[in-house]
Amino acid sequence: MRINNNPGAIHAQKQRETNTEAVLNRLKKLSSGKNVNSAADNAAGLAISEKMRTQITGSMKASQNTQDAVSLLQVAEGGLSAIQNMLQRGRELAVQSANGTNDNLDRAALQGEFANITAEIDQTAGTTEFNGLNVLDGSAGAITVQAGPNEGDTTDINIGDMSAGALLGFASDEYNAETDANVNSAGAAQSAIGTVDSAINDISLKRAEIGAMQNRLEFRMQTLDIGAENMQAAESRIRDADMAKMMTELTTKSILQKASTAVLAQANARPQNVLQMIG
Repeated sequence: MRINNNPGAIHAQKQRETNTEAVLNRLKKLSSGKNVNSAADNAAGLAISEKMRTQITGSMKASQNTQDAVSLLQVAEGGLSAIQNMLQRGRELAVQSANGTNDNLDRAALQGEFANITAEIDQTAGTTEFNGLNVLDGSAGAITVQAGPNEGDTTDINIGDMSAGALLGFASDEYNAETDANVNSAGAAQSAIGTVDSAINDISLKRAEIGAMQNRLEFRMQTLDIGAENMQAAESRIRDADMAKMMTELTTKSILQKASTAVLAQANARPQNVLQMIG
């Protein structure tokens, strides 16, 4: 029997420290709800989950970007719908003016309304905005939407110039009732019918293009949302704690901690038996 060294106590102390550390580790995971609280908990898992988290946050923001782009397209389509209604009214005026039963006074009244319609088309094109960005006068150019989480995941929206001058082919920036589309005479009204028909067709094609782009972006948004959801599930399996499993492990480690403490007390008491031999 030796008293200078106590291997049993040393081993019991080591086991007690291991069990205590395990208990503290489980308590930390239970209190945070995280299986990985630091790189030491799971170095490889942390690196993988951080990469996933980058994709998740990027996909969620890209989904929001596409929602904003859809809203922009809806604003633009609403403005184009109003312009198309104005063009339809302008065509009615041209058809009416082309009729030989009208005199100059009648056509002057028709021309007055026609000129106001062209002015309102310009007003609509110049004031239809989304977040301060004009979407119908061509000043915005190509609008780039960041529709994905990575570099280069972009989609361009280009609506173009939908002003009266662009649609009706004005010779200059300002409308000229003598040289541009007008209904001042039967002959001019006949020509105006064809010009307005062409403008209506242009608007119809642009609205169809906007509708197709809106559908495309909505499909893209669904893809991003599904991808983010699935990636979050994968990331959760790495970083989030299984609470039931942690509670089971905590119970086990707590029992072992108490047992190792009791064994350590017994191991420390054994050398005292030497006193009985001496006594």
